[in-house]
Formats: sequence, structure tokens, C-alpha cells
Amino acid sequence: MNSNDLKQISEVLDQKLDEKLNQKLEPITKNIKSMQSDLGKVQKDVRVMLAVLDRADVELYKRVERIEEHLGLSKLQ
Repeated sequence: MNSNDLKQISEVLDQKLDEKLNQKLEPITKNIKSMQSDLGKVQKDVRVMLAVLDRADVELYKRVERIEEHLGLSKLQ
């Protein structure tokens, strides 16, 4: 065997290993893409929930201020 033969063998081995690796990684890659999609949906849901809770908090704060003012109570620090 000469260096040319070894080089060809190396190329064939590399190609075969790449094919095997791609076959093994394909389901993992699909799963990661699915998880990324799910994560995007969760992040959107969290943003919506935070906006709703923030709005509810502001409304409650305003109500408490009006009640305190109506009852003549001092505001808590």
C-alpha cells in the first residue's frame, strides 16, 4: 500500500462515518427543532401572562389608592 491508497481509504472511512453520524443525529436534530418551536410558544405565553398580570396589578394599585383616599388612610411606605 502506498500513501495514495491510504488517502483513498481515509476518504472512504470519513464518508462512511459522516453518513452514520448524520443518520444517528437526524432524530435528535428533529427533536431539537420541535423543542425550539415549543419554547417559542412558551415564551409567547409567558409574555402574554406577564402583560395581563401587570395590567391587573396596576388596576389593583389604583383601586387601593382610591380606597385609601376615600377612607382617609395614609399610604404605606
